Amino acid sequence: MSFDHFKSRIQTQFPHDWELFLASLENEPHTSIRYNPRKMESIPPSDIPWARYGHYLSERPSFTFDPEFHVGKYYVQESSSMFIDFVLGRVKKEIFLDKVLDLCAAPGGKSTIILDHLDSHQFLVANEMIPQRNSVLRENLTKWGYPNFLITENKPADFKALINYFDCILLDAPCSGEGLFRKDKNARNEWSLGGANMCSERQYEIFKSVWSSLKEGGIIIYSTCTYNPEENEILLEKLLSDDFEFETIPLEIPAEWNIDVVESQNTIGYRFLPHKVKGEGFFCSILRKKGGYKQQETKLSKDHINIWLGQHISLEQLKNYSTYKFKNSLFLSPSMLLDELITLSKHLYLKQIGIEVAQYKGVELEPQQGLILLAHEVYGFDKIELSSDETIAFLSHSELTLHLENGCHLVVHNQLALGWIKVEKSKLKNLYPQGWKIRTKQLN
Repeated sequence: MSFDHFKSRIQTQFPHDWELFLASLENEPHTSIRYNPRKMESIPPSDIPWARYGHYLSERPSFTFDPEFHVGKYYVQESSSMFIDFVLGRVKKEIFLDKVLDLCAAPGGKSTIILDHLDSHQFLVANEMIPQRNSVLRENLTKWGYPNFLITENKPADFKALINYFDCILLDAPCSGEGLFRKDKNARNEWSLGGANMCSERQYEIFKSVWSSLKEGGIIIYSTCTYNPEENEILLEKLLSDDFEFETIPLEIPAEWNIDVVESQNTIGYRFLPHKVKGEGFFCSILRKKGGYKQQETKLSKDHINIWLGQHISLEQLKNYSTYKFKNSLFLSPSMLLDELITLSKHLYLKQIGIEVAQYKGVELEPQQGLILLAHEVYGFDKIELSSDETIAFLSHSELTLHLENGCHLVVHNQLALGWIKVEKSKLKNLYPQGWKIRTKQLN
């Protein structure tokens, strides 16, 4: 019955093409990926017009068994949500992205887009308050291989204390999920009018929580994956009427993209509809907080690189980055971020700061997965070539029979670095993270 209420609203909301809209929900969803520009020697021309590195696939392959997927050469992402790439290109004309917050960041697709836009002296705070989803976020950002981030596990209200701190906030708000009805048929049965209204109230509270942490003149990118006006343009109008002072920034959108421009009394947003675009449902609006924008002077600390890491990665790649010890591990992050940790750690629960490259085992350092995900080339280790079957066995923590000398060995497949195997007293230890391992069996 609840889905009938949804269909009834769609008929009212889109009186001229509601039949095309509802019919499109029965079609197969499109499969798309976004390539990692720092890990690809060449990238095919984008066929997703609003995403520089996006690409549609003619069918959905088994990503789980593709080694390139596991080392972050690409991210499987719904094409409409890649619109954030286009938006950030516009935002960079207004402000600097020195300090960016992705408030509801898991699983991490939009965070990886933000990282694509950051310079070595800028950083992202990627937050996810649900522990299980936070774990997925940490995995995906580590695989992307850019160390310009820290990951927090906080409620939105915890950010109130960071007054005028962020240049830009991405608020990809938890919503009723109507835009996923084509991808997830079960989502239709979970939808209800009461649930949608509750989402709108929650979005208001989340927005209110982070407003004070945005600089004057800073920008909030507000987005949802729903068509519901109460969670989109009506919510923005309500925020304006309740004295949140902002203006929405218009975008120049080519007509052939078929993106709906949603103009209400005082705001403008952009809506993706499944019968008009090659993607799922999405809404986005760019809000600029009133006031004069000033770039905060960046404190550039002297780079400090642990000798061990300097022996295994090109020093040129480490410019503007520093290593530090955190939770008995060696991490790499932007040098300037280290000065910010004093402020951030007072108010936030830090889960990860940059990329973990090694763990301390007594006084020795043992390489971790982040080292190969970060570096173009790792020096000083024996390389062990694995067959296709051995590669899947390694990634799934299945039994491997390899005769190797004691020490850490870098395992590769077709020249692609996969991870580490450690040999102690002739016993093999697979260092691929347990939480990342393949859990399904490959079909022949």
